Amino acid sequence: MTLPRDVNLPEEYSNLLKLLVPKPFKTHKSLACFCAFLGFSLHERKPLTKKYENAIKATTFDSNNDADYVMLIGVAEKKDISILSPSLKAPKSEDKEDSDYVKIFEEYAHGGMRIVANWLEKYRGDPSKGEAIIQGMRDQGFIPKDSNQTSIDISKIDF
Repeated sequence: MTLPRDVNLPEEYSNLLKLLVPKPFKTHKSLACFCAFLGFSLHERKPLTKKYENAIKATTFDSNNDADYVMLIGVAEKKDISILSPSLKAPKSEDKEDSDYVKIFEEYAHGGMRIVANWLEKYRGDPSKGEAIIQGMRDQGFIPKDSNQTSIDISKIDF
């Protein structure tokens, strides 16, 4: 399924986008998905005030059903699958802005980018940036601190 519109990213993190793509993340889509899930997991939803000049084209999410990631965030936030189809909504059930699942995804991606930026600042000695993100994930309990796995290749995370 194709998304109804392109996915916007926050202008304030344009340097972060340039810093993390193509390494450790292969694409803006991969970074946006990672950050959206991170933001959702940590309840960090932040509205976009200014959009990055290069939106991610809706068709970019067509391969491998990647649009499902965007839809999943919207459904999980609203706890209502009808968010995916405006025709299923009862009249005046919610305003249009709040029922835009792409917007919800964008806002969680924005919140996640804020978290990642903080991790990079906290662990700024990491030239690859991947280890700083892994350490941030450990700090949040996503990766056990006592894990025997000493190195995780974040570039293997792909959406």
